[in-house]
Amino acid sequence: MVSGNSSLVLTGFMGTGKTSVGKIVARKLGREFVDMDAVIEAREGTSVREIFETHGESYFRARESALCVELGTRKDLVIATGGGALVNAENLGRFANAFVICLDAS
Repeated sequence: MVSGNSSLVLTGFMGTGKTSVGKIVARKLGREFVDMDAVIEAREGTSVREIFETHGESYFRARESALCVELGTRKDLVIATGGGALVNAENLGRFANAFVICLDAS
């Protein structure tokens, strides 16, 4: 499924299980798991909801894009993106060498 040292990127709408699935897959593959929203929350010292309410969507999306640049240079990760992270074509392009899976849930 995932060849070489390419990262595995999980994307999809909110609530599709990106974080839950990502943790399981990372454990089974022996890879580091990165939840992008959790990283942004830790760096900002507040929740994604609060970032949106306080600073607006464009501020959040800029932080998200910067994190895509950072993570796109790394290998062997399992990454759970935020629900809208890969809507931006530039962000998606940062993971050109990764295996991207879009999760869906009913």
